[in-house]
Amino acid sequence: MSNILPLEEQVIAALRRITRAIDLHSRVLLQKNGLTIPQLAALQAIRRLQPVAVGALARDIHLGAATVTGILGRLEKRGLVSRERGDADRRSVVVQLTDEGA
Repeated sequence: MSNILPLEEQVIAALRRITRAIDLHSRVLLQKNGLTIPQLAALQAIRRLQPVAVGALARDIHLGAATVTGILGRLEKRGLVSRERGDADRRSVVVQLTDEGA
């Protein structure tokens, strides 16, 4: 009897290994820096794009705007980012790194 798994099962097993590795890395990152992977992704994108609108940031890191808003709230509370309403359109929110966040 052969031990070779069908391609679908190989893909599922590989995805499980990837998910587990991401979870372990995320825990180490959280313990070491107090940041989650999405928070770190947001900080890196803000550094690259700043000043950046929340919607553009969400698209860049492939998360929903509501999720990014929550992440930004936690980062702002820690003093890593600042958010300001746009002058022309008060619905627009622009994000930048603070000195601490940089």
